[in-house]
Amino acid sequence: MADKENKAPIEQLQDDLYRTKCARFNADERLRIEHKLAHFSLMFLAVYNCCLISCARI
Repeated sequence: MADKENKAPIEQLQDDLYRTKCARFNADERLRIEHKLAHFSLMFLAVYNCCLISCARI
């Protein structure tokens, strides 16, 4: 905290923008991975359901 008080306003703004940028990139990567896993699990469940239906007919 004391480090922020010693910085010039423009340096503080640049530091805040850099941290926000990093946080957004990290959130984007996290959400992309979450989306891929959700898509894969939904696909797996759909295939499993189709297999169950086809086995029940036999």
